Amino acid sequence: MRNIIPFQFDMHQCPVRLDDQGLPWWSLLDICRAITLHNTTDAAKRLRPHETTILDFVEDGMPRRLLLVNESGLYRLIMRSNKAEAERFQDWLCQEVLPQIRKTGRYEMARPQVKDPAIQMLIDMAVHLDTVRAEAAEAK
Repeated sequence: MRNIIPFQFDMHQCPVRLDDQGLPWWSLLDICRAITLHNTTDAAKRLRPHETTILDFVEDGMPRRLLLVNESGLYRLIMRSNKAEAERFQDWLCQEVLPQIRKTGRYEMARPQVKDPAIQMLIDMAVHLDTVRAEAAEAK
């Protein structure tokens, strides 16, 4: 896995790892924590073989093993759960993310809103500058 992209749902960090083909993978443990599934072994059993892989790596000199879930596995876990956290994730995915992708072709997190208009203006300017730079880079 070459890239790790930060991703957060509620207060849970669920970083996305991209494989060599650019496909996203999530840690099963991170996803289970985010939707309060306490038994990762049972959660893994709900998935099809092609929806999981094992990532072996070394961290702080110690060998580690991480069970990863692909995109369809992620959706399968979330959509099959009736836990409140999973239902919030389902609502967010179905009511915010998927409609925005359908309408615009991509999903962007909402900009932070602050009470001080001067700080809000700075945030909006920074986001606009980042967008302009990204568009210029794509045009090259």
